[in-house]
Amino acid sequence: MMWNDGVEVWDEDKRETFTLRAMLFITIQDLPALGSLSGQAVKGFNGCVQCMDDTSGVWLKNCKKVVYIGTRRFLRLDHPFRRNEKSFNGKKETLPLPVFHDGKQVFAMVKDLRIVFRKGLGSTSVPKCYNKAPMWKKRSVLWTLPYWKDLQI
Repeated sequence: MMWNDGVEVWDEDKRETFTLRAMLFITIQDLPALGSLSGQAVKGFNGCVQCMDDTSGVWLKNCKKVVYIGTRRFLRLDHPFRRNEKSFNGKKETLPLPVFHDGKQVFAMVKDLRIVFRKGLGSTSVPKCYNKAPMWKKRSVLWTLPYWKDLQI
């Protein structure tokens, strides 16, 4: 049975069966679950789910962590924090807001992604793009839903 065929359910009030169909249109999760559910990297150099491949990740060698210093780009252009060099990393923030990606654009990024997990015959590693860390770990099963690319991702 396909998911869109529905399921026959008994209606006790009317004493008859009917076809029940359901649609998943929203998910709410924390950041680690977002990575597991969507397949997108939520840590490392491409860890910002809004900026995607335009993330400003910097490696701090003493802390051994990646930090995201480009968060001031989400402020409006005339905000005083954008010009404040002393309190931040010694630079003005000149980057504009990240480009919004709708469901069709994100689907175009993941539609050809085929990753076989585990070691052995046929296994492939996550491909690197432009010598950068991979942005996607896997293709989510939610992309098999025909309406998923039409939702705001």
